[in-house]
Amino acid sequence: MKKNFLTQSELQIVEDYADKLFKDIGIDVEFTYHFFKRVNDLRNKKQITKEELMELFKDTRQKFGSKIEELGADAQAVLHDIDSNINMPFVLKWDGKELDLIAKTVLRKKNFLTSNKKFSV
Repeated sequence: MKKNFLTQSELQIVEDYADKLFKDIGIDVEFTYHFFKRVNDLRNKKQITKEELMELFKDTRQKFGSKIEELGADAQAVLHDIDSNINMPFVLKWDGKELDLIAKTVLRKKNFLTSNKKFSV
C-alpha cells in the first residue's frame, strides 16, 4: 500500500463535503467498502487524493446536480473528471426520504468505457 493512501476518516470528510453540496436537492452521498479499497489501489498508478474527489463532487454539483437528481431511483451512471481521469460509477437508491448516491467504486483510467450515462467535468 502506498504511504499516502486515503484513510477512512479522510474519506468521511469527502462524504460529508459531498453531502453538503447535494443536500439542497435531496441527495445523500455514500461510499461502499469496495470504493474505499479501490481508491487506494496501486492500479490507479497515481494515488487518488481527497482533494481530487472533493473537486469532482464540486464540479459535478455545479454542472449536473439537477440532472443527476432527475435520473431517479435505481439509475446508474458515472462521474468522470476529464483532467485527472478519475471515474466514479454510482447507483441512485431511494431510502424512503431521499436519494442515496452510492459510489460503488473509483478508478483512475483514461478512456473508461461504460454503457451507463457519463457526467464529465
